[in-house]
Amino acid sequence: MQRSALVGIAWAVVGAVACAPALPRAASPGAPATGETADAAEPGARETAAGGEAAAPEIAPSPDDPFADIRAALERQKAGETRDPDPLAPLREGMQRSLEEEVRERQWGGTPKPAREDEGGSPKLDELAAEIAADARRREAMEQELEERFRRDMFAELEKAPLRNCVPSAESIVDMPGDFIFYREIERGDFRATEMPDGSPIVPARDFEPGAILSVSLMCVSGIRLVELGPDEFEARLKDTRFMAIVARAHSIWRHRGDPTAAAWILRHQQVHFDLAEVEARRLTATRDDVIESVYGHAATPMDAVRQLQERWDGHFRQVREGFLAVGRRYDEETRHGQDVEQQTRWYLRAKQGLADARRGREG
Repeated sequence: MQRSALVGIAWAVVGAVACAPALPRAASPGAPATGETADAAEPGARETAAGGEAAAPEIAPSPDDPFADIRAALERQKAGETRDPDPLAPLREGMQRSLEEEVRERQWGGTPKPAREDEGGSPKLDELAAEIAADARRREAMEQELEERFRRDMFAELEKAPLRNCVPSAESIVDMPGDFIFYREIERGDFRATEMPDGSPIVPARDFEPGAILSVSLMCVSGIRLVELGPDEFEARLKDTRFMAIVARAHSIWRHRGDPTAAAWILRHQQVHFDLAEVEARRLTATRDDVIESVYGHAATPMDAVRQLQERWDGHFRQVREGFLAVGRRYDEETRHGQDVEQQTRWYLRAKQGLADARRGREG
């Protein structure tokens, strides 16, 4: 409102100047004496000009008149001597600038005005801009830290994903449900089942019942290592992979009720089952680098990479398990569950030789 009022006053002043009457001319040599009228001094002055209007008298500029140039320009425009569309434009522009400057002075109330861009900027504004930029950098760093922490946590959880027949460490087998033992010499007390376990892979002989059944299997000790190769490129691989032979005592059953000599022979037959499992476990552990190289997951997301690894590992371990069970079935068939002494002795020596070779390979 203040600026509008001032501008209005300015335009009123300009209008007053434009409409002011002509000032009297200064006397010149040969002019009429005082008291003579302009009509008498200048015959024909009242004659009308073209268009029916009275001709404008010539106005001599006065050094004391600040608007003399503007008056003369107006008269020339009125007489048709100039085509300047707005003789008052310089005056208006000057007054407009003065009014705007006055408005700014009153608006800031005497406080320092913000510096214009060509004056080098304002220290306070520069300080504020620096604080805003620093805050933006801190926020960006925090977001990156949170994203990195989330990625690490996500990787850690995905690396705990289960692999078929695998545990992350040998010690974790203790926490598995059941009663397991690692490879060693078995005893009569290791057979704790009271009936044939469901889904047992043991195939009884056709003409007699085996004196005992040992539930022996292979266990994998391994984990998952997840790596980010690049944008939308992740790889999941096995780590710390090794195999172990274990016996589930809760699923191992003792059926023999005869003499102690036969019981010792049955126990020896079952021990060879455990020996063969240990030989296979050591062989698989010795070739784990080939497995790690060939069984992996590669996908655009970490979850898909882990899922792909699990699927490939399932297929690989199925083959390992089927091969191991085939050896056990062949051993029982050829020895007739230990009844064929010659074949039993042959398989016994074969298992012991396999253990010795595996031990030497491990020591070498």
